[in-house]
Amino acid sequence: MPPADLFFSEYIEGSSNNKALELYNGTGTAIDLAAGNYTIAIYFNGSSSPGTIISLSGTVANGDVFIVADNDADPAILAEADQQVTSSLFNGDDAIVLRKNGVTVD
Repeated sequence: MPPADLFFSEYIEGSSNNKALELYNGTGTAIDLAAGNYTIAIYFNGSSSPGTIISLSGTVANGDVFIVADNDADPAILAEADQQVTSSLFNGDDAIVLRKNGVTVD
């Protein structure tokens, strides 16, 4: 049975701003991120409120990935990115949540 929605399939946490998140679509159909109101919320240092909310845009084909990267990351990371963000991404101790229409999906 295919997954019901997108999920985080990988993350990169390198030095400095070399950070990226990868979402995988195995649902069997393309997903329009803006139409589904997909966001990534990042909770810094155990906070109960997100410090960063990233609105996603674009389409993720079935069987494909969507990569969100820090805009100051290494050019090799940016070359793979589908969306670049200027807001802070994460450190190893931060919680990261994927939401669709405000509902947590991963």
